[in-house]
Amino acid sequence: KALTFLYQESVFKNHLTKNEIIEIEIEKADILLQLSFFDEAKKIIATIEQSYADETDNDLKFYFEAWVNIEKAETLYQEKDYAPAIALLETTNLKKNNKFPELQFWYDVLLGKLYYQKLNQVIARKHYEKALKYINDFDKENIYARVHVISGLAALAFQNKDYEGSIKLLNQVYGYSVQLDNLLLQDLVISMLNVNYLALNDIENYKIATTKLAQLDNSIDLLNQESVNAVFNLISEEQVINFSQKEAVYYNIAYVLLTILIVLFLVFFIIWFRG
Repeated sequence: KALTFLYQESVFKNHLTKNEIIEIEIEKADILLQLSFFDEAKKIIATIEQSYADETDNDLKFYFEAWVNIEKAETLYQEKDYAPAIALLETTNLKKNNKFPELQFWYDVLLGKLYYQKLNQVIARKHYEKALKYINDFDKENIYARVHVISGLAALAFQNKDYEGSIKLLNQVYGYSVQLDNLLLQDLVISMLNVNYLALNDIENYKIATTKLAQLDNSIDLLNQESVNAVFNLISEEQVINFSQKEAVYYNIAYVLLTILIVLFLVFFIIWFRG
């Protein structure tokens, strides 16, 4: 639904500012990455880079450059290419401009995920705790952001064999997933809970969680298929719209040229006739 909305918004580009268009494209790229449409996401990211190349507002240029680097690093993360992703983020100097705290938040969340994968718990926790401080200071009601941080801390707790701590955090995330009505997140959280239950040899809760997973399976499969179909349809529709817009431009140019030729013909005809 979110992706459909973003694609529909981008159709009305003539009514949006340049910055609004770039914001929409960033959101589209992010969702496509989560759905593993890497090539389409990369195309959008490349287009965004071209869009702000001539930006004269230094703050906006910094903002979009930083976002692009975060999206590029997210792409590398999804492709399990962790070291280059970390290197890219660490060359993104967010200290140059502190006007966009949300950039720092997603920067820290992503570095937390990356260092978790690199088994560096100390640095991963440092970034997750910085991200949590941002939420508590600036964005307490943002459940979506809170899910990212608490899920990361739960993964770290599991990695540290603190299974009960991990379960406690995951139960928080599960509550948020129900509030968000996000079946995919519910499925992921229950799967993570199951691993913790097995580690504790908690067979009773493991069976309860497994039953919940089985109940979710059909809905998840259908949702995944619908998501993939929606992406293909939206990409195709956008390509048709872009072609139609280009075609309309060509027709307008042809019409103008034809009009000029007719006028010139009439002028020469009148001159010839009078002569």
